[in-house]
Amino acid sequence: MRGPTITKSALFLGIMASLTSSGCVRYYAGLGYTSTWQASRTTTQSYAAPVQAASPPGLILDTQGSGEGWVTGSTATTAATAATTSIEAVSVSGSSGASTSTTSAATSTASATSRVSLSGSGASGCTSSCGGALVAEAPRGEVVASLGGLCGAGAPVEGGVARLSDLDALAGLGGLAGASTLYADANVRVQASLAHDALPASGGASGVVVSVEGLAPPRVIAPLRVHLVIDASTSMEGAWLDVKTAALAVLGRLRAQDELQIVVYGSDAREVLPPIAVGDGQAAREVIRGLRYGGRTNIEAGLRLAYGACRPAGRSLVVVISDGVPQGGLSSPDELGALAAEANASAGAVTLAIGLGTEFHTGILAALGERGGGGLEILPRSSELAALLERELAARGAIVASDLDARIDASPGVVLGGPARSHAGALTAGEAVRFVVPLETDHSGPIAHVRLSLTLASGQPLELEASLSTGSASAPVPAGAMAASLDLSLAEALRAAGQLVENGDGAGAAMRLRTYVTEAQASVPSPSAAVTARNEAVLRIATGLPGFVAEASWGARRQAGASFAARSFVIEGR
Repeated sequence: MRGPTITKSALFLGIMASLTSSGCVRYYAGLGYTSTWQASRTTTQSYAAPVQAASPPGLILDTQGSGEGWVTGSTATTAATAATTSIEAVSVSGSSGASTSTTSAATSTASATSRVSLSGSGASGCTSSCGGALVAEAPRGEVVASLGGLCGAGAPVEGGVARLSDLDALAGLGGLAGASTLYADANVRVQASLAHDALPASGGASGVVVSVEGLAPPRVIAPLRVHLVIDASTSMEGAWLDVKTAALAVLGRLRAQDELQIVVYGSDAREVLPPIAVGDGQAAREVIRGLRYGGRTNIEAGLRLAYGACRPAGRSLVVVISDGVPQGGLSSPDELGALAAEANASAGAVTLAIGLGTEFHTGILAALGERGGGGLEILPRSSELAALLERELAARGAIVASDLDARIDASPGVVLGGPARSHAGALTAGEAVRFVVPLETDHSGPIAHVRLSLTLASGQPLELEASLSTGSASAPVPAGAMAASLDLSLAEALRAAGQLVENGDGAGAAMRLRTYVTEAQASVPSPSAAVTARNEAVLRIATGLPGFVAEASWGARRQAGASFAARSFVIEGR
């Protein structure tokens, strides 16, 4: 059994799904530690490609200047045409429905194009029922035996092609299959379950999973306060126009009654726009157009100004934008992450961390995103910032519950793998929070007692309880909540492996991923096809890592480490 660590295996976790069509998910951990990733985000999966066409959620369209191209996604039914510098068009059937959407990029001026046939699990003509990622039948040379290839189109290894993008979440959004419903109305549904329906009489490993799902929004939607915390150091010169464009895009998304605060930080921090109602937006536009950069990087000062102005009950979204490392104030992931965790626990404030370019401090931004609840975004191209922020605001639904507090009381003979209590600031319509805590038991039968309290949008407090037990069987029998536990473990393994890759320890990273597969196989004696396919994909990545890391430059290792961290958020919540 894994011992308590600062990673997710030792903590309560939860998933939140956003209002986008493909979903965004957020795991909540004890003491407010959280992380997120958006399924429609594509930049980390192929950062080496110079061109990336706009695409529907779940579909990645990339080409290289050589004319080689690839298409990946969760579902697809037709062919795509790859030009020298763009994808001309593609049609896909979304996994959540039968409707077809088409994405177009500017037509290439090059005369030569190549047809790329989509296939899934080795079969052409795949429909939305196919599992796993779809990969185009690409020209030779598209996959590259390197860390960049592994994090992009793929890298050849013994047993096939290794791709970080082959790793997707098992857990679906919404309710848990076979779980007990503790409460449900038009806005909120609460369920509780164990990761196993049955265990041997001698017990084994399992986990408690509590799901709180936001359904329809309340009739009255309270104002949202957005806090833009912008790195204004000298290194931001090249991205500054894009940053201002993105700030204007945020302003355009907000309602008149919503509020905006803008903080810029360089050698110190300045509140250039105090939290005010947007109204007609004229005052904020003037401030944004007059923004200037210069100085060093004191991210602590910027965070403190924003967190000091957060609204209660989860009605604040803090967006931190940075392209570098701290050069003043607090400078460690633990210290800065603690600020985000405190704001999340005390006010339900959600912190989204955005890294521009390739020189930002991955550990710091990941800590802010995990412990602040909004996750980590990696944008090699600052021109994508405006579109990203517009998606984030579209995903912020109406608050349907706040002050979620979960407590797990273990039965005699049961040892929890983390703190017995956790807190989540707020839940919006269209989101689902899952609290997960691993455990070890020496018996089947009664396992744990769950207590959950929350405040509904109406202000009514709600307290719920449930006793959870397993049946007895000769081997573990997974329940519907097992997928959430496996996702949690893999996300943890990817974060640890990414740090080892960045430090140059490819063998250690490979061992960490293989350890996850061994534990997953022990947890699910008769795995589904999806579990088996993902385990095989993890092993292919582990096979290639030692050699790829040994040959990679420091910059390549750093980028790959960030990609592993970002992919962990996908696993926690596509």
